[in-house]
Amino acid sequence: MVFPLDRTNVFRLKPTKQQEQMLIKLCRLSVALWNSINYKRRQSLIKGSFTWDVSDVIGRFSDVLGKSITWRIVKKNNSTWKAYFALRKKNKGSKVGLPRYWKSRDKNASWDTILRTEIGRNDYEIVWGTNHRKSYLIINWPPGEQLKIRINGNPRWSGYFGRIEIVYDGVTKRWYCYQFVASDHVPELKKNSTKKCYVDLGVVNIITSWIEDSSKIIAYSGRPLLGDWWYWTRRIARYQSALNKRGIKTSRKLRLLYRKREKRFKQTINTIVHRFVKYCHENGVSEIIVGDIHNIREDIKTRSKKINALLFNFWEYNYIINRLKVTAENFGIDIRFIDEKGTSSYCIRCGSRNIIRKGRLVKCNSCGLEAHRDVVGVLNIAMRYSNKRPRKLIAHPFVISILPRPFLPKKREDDNIIKLDIQPTDFMRNIK
Repeated sequence: MVFPLDRTNVFRLKPTKQQEQMLIKLCRLSVALWNSINYKRRQSLIKGSFTWDVSDVIGRFSDVLGKSITWRIVKKNNSTWKAYFALRKKNKGSKVGLPRYWKSRDKNASWDTILRTEIGRNDYEIVWGTNHRKSYLIINWPPGEQLKIRINGNPRWSGYFGRIEIVYDGVTKRWYCYQFVASDHVPELKKNSTKKCYVDLGVVNIITSWIEDSSKIIAYSGRPLLGDWWYWTRRIARYQSALNKRGIKTSRKLRLLYRKREKRFKQTINTIVHRFVKYCHENGVSEIIVGDIHNIREDIKTRSKKINALLFNFWEYNYIINRLKVTAENFGIDIRFIDEKGTSSYCIRCGSRNIIRKGRLVKCNSCGLEAHRDVVGVLNIAMRYSNKRPRKLIAHPFVISILPRPFLPKKREDDNIIKLDIQPTDFMRNIK
């Protein structure tokens, strides 16, 4: 594993009305510069003579925006175009989208929904308040002057502080500052960390895991999260229906509902992933082996509206994978992805493919074994990768349900965790 880690500190800006006008001017100039560079490069690419030379555009903006901020945005645009060419070279024959303009895709949105800028590390300073004093972000802008803005929040990561991005959120109408950090965080490794943990990802159970030499399979249930997601989806549908009757396609309240649903989903996923990786760290795991199912959407041929909603709207597979990678890196655990195709299609006891599925249950017609579908998947992943399985065959998981954050006063951390040790008889009774 390579250190330092690339991480981000997030702060909320609290500008006065006068400072907000200055920020709007700075962001509008930055957006105009980005779009001008992008337009010239896109047009040159279409004509077949791509050029990196944007000196004429830089000359128009360097006096009003400042040379440092101008070159910072040009450098960001350069890296975006380099990534585009690298991706096009890697995916030959596949269509790769051109670098986008900084503009809103919502036709009904106002001009201030896309406001952003980027500032280099030598053009800002953060003064942290002590003893209940306020913290401030000091920006060297306008040219020759400084802009001092109050900020809320504390830095989560320490190390080498790089550039910052200032972004205006048109949905919540708030300003945010993102500070990029090369963190000096070094995880505390457990002694004798040589075990491996095998993971099967899913919709009903977000994570089903088994650690080598363990007599228990842990499953983190997604049912409470799915119920919460359906609740917000129905609220969104009712509000959309009311808007359609008035001839309106979207509104700020509708965007807030979508944002609320997304944030509640991500907050719960973050909790599940963190507690899972922490559990692995405490049990001496050095590597997590995850079944890679990135093609699951293409493999399913017959789909209902409900399955489409679960796979394409609810289940953000890429987000779960990214959180696993980052969290495992924070704890010093390696993570590897392997092909898991067909791991739920044969018996974990005799290897027969003569099985039947009913809900979450898998029954083998050859040896008579009845087991949970996710247990079959995770143990077959372990068998395929290392030819290991529990000494005593496990048919049903130990289920942990982490509830989404309620609309109630804060509770203790343990109050929103439900642990269910499901026995075979209880499991058969709860099958849906």
